[in-house]
Amino acid sequence: MPERYHNRTDQKGERQALRGMLTSSEATLWKALSGKQLDGRKFRRQHGIGPFIADLYCPSERLGSKWTERLTITPLHQLMMDCGMNT
Repeated sequence: MPERYHNRTDQKGERQALRGMLTSSEATLWKALSGKQLDGRKFRRQHGIGPFIADLYCPSERLGSKWTERLTITPLHQLMMDCGMNT
């Protein structure tokens, strides 16, 4: 069976905990993105990609974001390379 890269079961508890700790800025952004409000695109919160957990992920565009001091939008292949995974 191939190794699972998206939403690994060993990260489930961590992803769920992170969903409950949104800052007010993250909550505002999520409210604007949830329910396919951005041009019909679906977004997911705290989506696992290999050992990495993206704060936001858009599967149709294969874009993930990670909050630091500012929001960064990164193509999936770059996130996977940053995690040491082959694309």
